[in-house]
Amino acid sequence: MKHLFSIILAIAVVFSCNSQKREYYDPLSWGDNTPEFNVDTSGVFIAVEASGELKGVKERRGSSKEWWGIAWNYVDDANCCMARIGVRNTDFGDLTDSRVLDLTVVERHNGEEAVKHVTTLERGVSLQKGANSLAVEWESGRMKLFIGAKEPELVMDVECPKPVEPQCAILYSGRFKLLSLVTESEENKPRLLTSTYSRTVLDERFASSVDPLEGYWSYLDRETDDSRARLGGRYDLAIVKEGDEYVLLYVDGAEVNSSMWKPMMIKGSMKPTPFKSHYDLTWYDSMMEPMDDDTFSMVDGDMILTLKFPVYRSQLRFYKR
Repeated sequence: MKHLFSIILAIAVVFSCNSQKREYYDPLSWGDNTPEFNVDTSGVFIAVEASGELKGVKERRGSSKEWWGIAWNYVDDANCCMARIGVRNTDFGDLTDSRVLDLTVVERHNGEEAVKHVTTLERGVSLQKGANSLAVEWESGRMKLFIGAKEPELVMDVECPKPVEPQCAILYSGRFKLLSLVTESEENKPRLLTSTYSRTVLDERFASSVDPLEGYWSYLDRETDDSRARLGGRYDLAIVKEGDEYVLLYVDGAEVNSSMWKPMMIKGSMKPTPFKSHYDLTWYDSMMEPMDDDTFSMVDGDMILTLKFPVYRSQLRFYKR
């Protein structure tokens, strides 16, 4: 499976891993039913990896009747896309006969099947007894397929859009045992941080608000340990009270990853503590990663908002406009 790493954080911190969501499934949970599961289609990267074994596969003339595969855009067995694997003999009964594995990508519509891609393998896969792992990855309009008896290796890289429907399934013909299944996706962080606020809505709200924290705030200064963190921007923020906590909204000023930050995206939140004007802070850095390890914020009598990041020996200060 693919692992992505980011070099810039921020306020910004020096290293961090992109937000990826991985889910492991218990093969026994489906019993005798078709293993069905969902993937997050909003992600920019999607992957499914399964390991399984076909039982009692016999040598015969022609294509094998036993196969298994990963299906996506799954409506039912007759309507889906699928990458499947099956073992066959090249020339049954002849001295030149050998066993091979076919990896086939198909589309099914109302039971009619169209073959889109095929590749044939002789090495690195189980051709008799034993399990094979099959992985499918989608990113940037391409689909990569990996297969192997031990470590899956890239065997196909083709143009293919990512799934548009979340439903997926493991389909098979014959006696099949699913050994493992895992899905992975990279979260669409801009979508997750999008709010419903607009500048007009905030202006109207702030004009009548009696809450001293609600309003627009601008960057004042900073104290940062440049070996641990660096400034992601000289931000303008809006603070809005929602329930018992305050939401920090981005208005302007991003310098790192600035193209991804749009006005009114969520930049953080402050939850009250038992101490006056002291809040537990969650802050989204320039790469949209949450920072909440011992972070906190304070507001003093001069209406100076201080965001503290003790792990990174850094702080940011803002003043209310």
